[in-house]
Amino acid sequence: MTIGTTILKIHATDNDDSFSSAVDYALYKSNNSVISELFGITHDTGE
Repeated sequence: MTIGTTILKIHATDNDDSFSSAVDYALYKSNNSVISELFGITHDTGE
């Protein structure tokens, strides 16, 4: 597998009909910082 390969795409919906219905994806740091170094996510697409 090469760097930058998509291995998972997250999808979420919010049925509100307003600005607050926008979904923003993120990975949060945990005690295991290696995970944050190995994986990333695009905030607007979930890839």
